[in-house]
Amino acid sequence: MSAMRIGARALTTHLLSKGQTGNSIPSQRNISTTNINNMKFVQFTYKDDPKQIRAGYLDGECVVDINKIDSNVPHTMLGLLNYEHINKVFGYPTLKPKSVPLSDVTLKAPIHGVDKILCVALNYADHCKEQNLSEPKIPIIFSKFASTIIGPNEAVKIRTHISKKVDWEVELAVIIGKTASSVKAADAYKYIFGYTVAQDISGRDWQKEANGGQFLLGKSQDTFCPIGPCIVSADEIGDPHTLDIKCSVNNEKKQNSNTCQLIHKIPDVIERISSIMTLLPGDIILTGTPGGVGMHRKPPQFLKPGDTITSEIEKIGTLVVSVEEHNQSMKFVQFVPNDTPNSLRVGYMHGDAVVDVCSYDCKLPKTMIEILKADLANTIAMVSSPNLKSVIPLSEVTLKAPIHGMDKILCLALNYADHCRDHKLPEPKVPVVFHKFASTIIGPNEAIKIRTDVTKKPDWEVELAVIIGKTASSVKAADAYKYIFGYTVAQDISGRDWQKEANGGQFLLGKSQDTFCPIGPWIVTADEISDPHNLNIKCFLNNELKQNSNTSNLIYKIPAIIERISTVITLLPGDLILTGTPGGVGVYQDPPEFLKPGDVLTSEIEKIGTLVSDKILQCTLSTGCIGLDQERSPEVPTSNVYEAKRAMKFVQFARNETPNEVRVGYLHQFGVVDLCCHGCDMPRTMIEILKADIADKIRQSRQGFGVAHNYSDHCQDLGVDEPSVPWIFSKFPSTIIGPNQAVRIRTVCESQDTFCPLGPYIMTSDEAGNVENLAMLCSVNGEVKQKGNTSQMIHKIPAIVERITTVMTLYPGDVILTGTPAGIGGMRDPPEFLKPGDVIRSEIQNIGVLTTSVEEF
Repeated sequence: MSAMRIGARALTTHLLSKGQTGNSIPSQRNISTTNINNMKFVQFTYKDDPKQIRAGYLDGECVVDINKIDSNVPHTMLGLLNYEHINKVFGYPTLKPKSVPLSDVTLKAPIHGVDKILCVALNYADHCKEQNLSEPKIPIIFSKFASTIIGPNEAVKIRTHISKKVDWEVELAVIIGKTASSVKAADAYKYIFGYTVAQDISGRDWQKEANGGQFLLGKSQDTFCPIGPCIVSADEIGDPHTLDIKCSVNNEKKQNSNTCQLIHKIPDVIERISSIMTLLPGDIILTGTPGGVGMHRKPPQFLKPGDTITSEIEKIGTLVVSVEEHNQSMKFVQFVPNDTPNSLRVGYMHGDAVVDVCSYDCKLPKTMIEILKADLANTIAMVSSPNLKSVIPLSEVTLKAPIHGMDKILCLALNYADHCRDHKLPEPKVPVVFHKFASTIIGPNEAIKIRTDVTKKPDWEVELAVIIGKTASSVKAADAYKYIFGYTVAQDISGRDWQKEANGGQFLLGKSQDTFCPIGPWIVTADEISDPHNLNIKCFLNNELKQNSNTSNLIYKIPAIIERISTVITLLPGDLILTGTPGGVGVYQDPPEFLKPGDVLTSEIEKIGTLVSDKILQCTLSTGCIGLDQERSPEVPTSNVYEAKRAMKFVQFARNETPNEVRVGYLHQFGVVDLCCHGCDMPRTMIEILKADIADKIRQSRQGFGVAHNYSDHCQDLGVDEPSVPWIFSKFPSTIIGPNQAVRIRTVCESQDTFCPLGPYIMTSDEAGNVENLAMLCSVNGEVKQKGNTSQMIHKIPAIVERITTVMTLYPGDVILTGTPAGIGGMRDPPEFLKPGDVIRSEIQNIGVLTTSVEEF
């Protein structure tokens, strides 16, 4: 034989041609291997590319990447076996290819995605003896699902709430090399590719008691089939029935035997199975476990979280796995199928695929916000296993932001100790909270779009984002975790010039520019993150590490933040809380650094995932985004209300007999005209009327703006100069109430619930006429408090719209509050404030009168 290595199949054929009987064990080869002792096949990932599985083989303390030798061969072990490339691979060592140190890779299960795992029960004499059972006359075969496979140094995850008796079983595993049907024992070795170490982890309560004698549910729980660390080619093992086999738990030896104790030898097992079903390349046969399992010890012993299992088989290697508690966790995503890019769907991750939950029930909501509002997330989580139709490979979908259209995004300033040190500021005495609009959200691999003609200092801020799962009002810190649905990775992109200098100290215009809130790639449910205050958090700019911290550095912990916010504002399902950013932002680098077109931003949080914001795009107001058409507000058709020939006063109302059913209409001399009566397709809310494309709601959200210090007499009251530019702040959509509803005071500021009464209707601009000369009046309990005219506005409405749209997109239905005249209670002598029982009457010439009451919250 030449120095070129031959494969197991070729070797067996060669030996048989020399006159050996097929059922005899091939002896050690008397061939030259040019210093190649044996081939140990592995699957691995590079540490800098953890998602891409590669196939290779061990070379001392290194690994050889097969695909680096020949890029045309498959990336996985199963692919190599299926497409018969494996014999070519046996010749690679003679090429002396480059290898990679094991320290640069992570070993995975040496094969995965196989068609079947078949197991042999009661196949060691000492195992039968410890149970006081006679040896079976024929091989007893059961199965495990391929989804149970994990690799070396991974964790067996036990559902301790349902499995109380989880046991170990070290086994020699056979890897089938080619299709085998009705194979005789004499020919069986021709079909074996190699061997590896396996653990047939077993939930004895489910195996023995809870499933009518069927082993399946006790054997096929997630992670219950560790294998590895490598597959040793069959020709290197010689006789597989003379191998020492051992298992220890926490370094205490539990099983110690030899494969000579196998009752039914491997060729007989292959004959038995292949007479019933076809074995395919990659299929795994677990040949049985020796005596020493936990169930038959006195007293019985079972695995528990924190244990370490070490399994060893002579000539193959040692497999080490840990034991952890299994969390009923899910990673929720929003996605679009590549072939229907306008069809947003909700799903959850399932390995390298997405499960489309909408395929279970077409009536399920198709957005994450609707899932949360309807409290359906737990229903989805209880679906036991996805059907094949609902599982879509990641390559066939595009992940979007995992949630959108929420009521509010609240953010914490100066909430990391190292970030305060960067600022050279003391830690704040209370949580400092500001706001971003929901329209800023983008998803993974989407582009941050910088308006370089107006924003010169865009900066990065990686943050842990909390997703609220249910309505939270006046929540105590001790109960806060009950209201958290999950966590995701976020970037609070910040235009420092607009945050710090251009808006009177208000963060809004620096924080709420379009695309300035990337989130994703998914929402990890809260039960998976046992302690959100012990997560590594990192940010890379063009692969250069910029932020590197841990959430343990949070000054105000998440429960305290939720208590603080919910004291003042009701948190709604889907609301986001960005918990703050660690040190290392660009503005405090030396010299300062800012984002620029072409940059790639990568944000990473331990146990959650990695969010990549793809190449940042340059946008200008005149040309849009270079390299991508800028998304614009939909144009309103000329037939819409803005071009109506007759003035209309639009209202939202509910009929007295159906008080929970909101409808849209307009005032008529005889009453209200119900637009919904014109057809079942007519939108039922004013916001939908205004949106030009009702189906395209993904990027559109209601936004409320206010203009501070925008009346000359109000500035005089305050004793401040008139601002040179409009100072913009925000109000949440959830603050809106209508006419004759009550302002509810928490007797605890701008965005408390019910703090934005609007109404009684919307008057079209053509009827309002000149809005820069309208009388305004406010009275409380019949006493006039404010009396002004819109002519006193410092910054007129066109200038305000220009100012806001310079940095962010306005959408149909957005509301701008243009400022208030003199006479507010806080500037009276003595100061006066609203109290329960008060009645507020607000009137604007040509528009109408809005009356609201005041109640205790």
